[in-house]
Amino acid sequence: MRLFSSQQRKTDTVDMGVIHKKNSIRLTQHLLCLALLLLVPALVCAKAPSWHSSLSFPKEMAIDAPSGLVIDQARKRYYVIDYNADQLVSFDEQGQLIDRFDAMGRLKKPVSMAFGAPGKMWVVQRSTNELLYIDLNSRDVRRFNVSKTSGQPMLIDRVATDDQQRLYVADSHSGRIFRLDDNLKITTIFAGKRDSQLIDFKIAGSTLYALDSQHQQLHSFTLDGQHKDTIALKGDLDRPVSFVLDSHGMIYILDRPQGKIAVFTAKGLFKYGFCHRGARRGQLNYPSELHMDWQDRLCVVNQGNDRIEVFKH
Repeated sequence: MRLFSSQQRKTDTVDMGVIHKKNSIRLTQHLLCLALLLLVPALVCAKAPSWHSSLSFPKEMAIDAPSGLVIDQARKRYYVIDYNADQLVSFDEQGQLIDRFDAMGRLKKPVSMAFGAPGKMWVVQRSTNELLYIDLNSRDVRRFNVSKTSGQPMLIDRVATDDQQRLYVADSHSGRIFRLDDNLKITTIFAGKRDSQLIDFKIAGSTLYALDSQHQQLHSFTLDGQHKDTIALKGDLDRPVSFVLDSHGMIYILDRPQGKIAVFTAKGLFKYGFCHRGARRGQLNYPSELHMDWQDRLCVVNQGNDRIEVFKH
């Protein structure tokens, strides 16, 4: 009987030891989980830079509905397309007015522009749905109607040129990007899915990036139109209208209705967002374009507030 009791006590002691060990493991696991819950947000917050408005222009003149922006990285100048005033306005790096240009009164509702060969520029004119080729030296303005191969006219929203001054246009009718030759004929097509809407694009070296607002994806292509990659933007976006990439591959998306900028990793994972809708300095009201200047500052066409907002961190 005593032997039985002794064995029973030994068994109870072993059982209690096992239970104590399991409880210790569970407690350790709970503490680790709690530490991770506290640590992860702290790490995320620590990595999110604090962006603030460092420059806002114009200050001493009015721009009536800016519709686009081109940045001359080498000369450190901003060129703003002023839709309602039918003009292009240039500013220096301090946001001070340099010049205005209305192509001798022949600009009518411009929406986009790009520099071509030295002393030449392309301008998209919405009122007549024309593409203008302007010689800044001779003041000659040539007007073109651009059509697809089917004969249907394009509705061009944005233009850009690459390092070889080749012209690219975004056609909102088809939701595609086209590269045009010197006769304005299509040589290359950049397209996503069948119902994609490629509404904004940027050219970086030998790659063309295009934003698909319909599927909230970023596509990349070779300049010969070969599709390279698709990045799904996994975040709370309402209606993305523009984007830009920084030198680290981070993706900045401009959400027009919400007036905010959402930041994603190169793989499309949401990191953080900043800005909100409003009329004060640093707030956005129906912004339309996003760019990066020579100092890696984010430049926003703050269309509803009639100004350009420049953010840095």
